[in-house]
Amino acid sequence: MLQAHIFLTQTFVNQLKLKRLIAKAWLQNSTKTWDKLATFLEDSDLDSFWNQQLVKGTVLEPNLDTKKEFTDSLLEFYVRYTKPTLLFLGNLDSFSLPMQEGMLKFLEEPPQNLIIILFAQERGNILPTISSRCQLHRLPNQLVLGLLDQKLLEQTKNKLPAADSVCKHLVLHKPLSLPDLKNLEREEIDFWLWQVQVYLENFYKHQPHWSYLHQLAKVIKARQLNQQNLQKKFVLAWLNTT
Repeated sequence: MLQAHIFLTQTFVNQLKLKRLIAKAWLQNSTKTWDKLATFLEDSDLDSFWNQQLVKGTVLEPNLDTKKEFTDSLLEFYVRYTKPTLLFLGNLDSFSLPMQEGMLKFLEEPPQNLIIILFAQERGNILPTISSRCQLHRLPNQLVLGLLDQKLLEQTKNKLPAADSVCKHLVLHKPLSLPDLKNLEREEIDFWLWQVQVYLENFYKHQPHWSYLHQLAKVIKARQLNQQNLQKKFVLAWLNTT
């Protein structure tokens, strides 16, 4: 069985909390599955549990020096682990191509009892040679909604209309008033559009209708255009197309 795992977060999440959820789910479950992550969302003991595991050495959270050869940094973890140990290596979205290539051998032949944890938003952001060496886990929408990046939530709250309100406008085919785009960052737009997409998916799930599916397709298209760095005005105007 592969010892490296990549968690697909879909959008920007609170990775500090996600790490703690993963650590508790893995180290406290004899079944060694990830299906209990959501059950720990409201656990007030997460931080203390995490700190205990850091002290015990069952959780490793290195701050890898990118100035140093990445492969050399990984060699430091080739030691004998007598008990299951979680190594959190970071977010692949922020890894350069040389860094991703430098970890291939490590992912393929990690030390015994070392479980490697990585994050990425989508599978498309990962080198195929890396994804083939890892088990991929797509976080369910409801869990992601409970882990959304709080800083981005506050930023978008002041710049963009509420995602559920936008969903209602789209479902009722009401035109949206575009916000001031001058201070909007691309990641804020993508973060907001992802939430709109989830609301629409849920709406369509409960009331399947071709017109709702059409609105959902527009939101997905807007996300694609934003990721292609097209003009922000054009990206959001796409939501008002017929």
